[in-house]
Amino acid sequence: MSCQGGPDPSLRDAVRIGRSFCVVPPGVQGPAGLLAITLQRARAFGSGGHETTRSCLEELEDLPVPEGASCLDLGTGTGILAVAACRLGAGRILALDNDLEAAAACRANASANGMGERITPLCATLDAVGPTAVFHLILANLYGDILERLATRFAALLLPGGVALLSGIGFGDATGIRRRLADSGLELLRNRYLTEYVTMVWRKPA
Repeated sequence: MSCQGGPDPSLRDAVRIGRSFCVVPPGVQGPAGLLAITLQRARAFGSGGHETTRSCLEELEDLPVPEGASCLDLGTGTGILAVAACRLGAGRILALDNDLEAAAACRANASANGMGERITPLCATLDAVGPTAVFHLILANLYGDILERLATRFAALLLPGGVALLSGIGFGDATGIRRRLADSGLELLRNRYLTEYVTMVWRKPA
């Protein structure tokens, strides 16, 4: 399991993303009124510069994240999406990545944002998630073939009414992924074409 596209360039200044978020390096204060995400330098993917990460943040701010919601961030990289979900009210986030450096970066960034007790980073794959675990929200910015393979599992892991936000999907993989997720009983809420990738939002019927 690997985040899409490799490491992003290191952040030097505050970067606004969408209506709500501002990604900042340590020691830099974002504009008032925005939800700041502090990211330390790391080789892991996810500084907000890649179109898949930006689109996930833009879609995330429009999702209904219940206060205290449980969340799975699969392929967490720097933990940027996990931190963003916490800023929106998520209460417990399991952040998985099979890259040891990414898991360490996520842990450091969770701490830098004061979320060390809410975000649990693990160097692991989805196999580490127990058979009875369920989530209000699934975040996964991964390669399309991985997402297609995990489609049925995503459906089982979502609570009724829960949402899966997926990106890193190449144009050629989009049709197959839509078919697999629809066959798994999920409803497509948003299908957003970017320059090179597709970001999708799916919901499990209540």
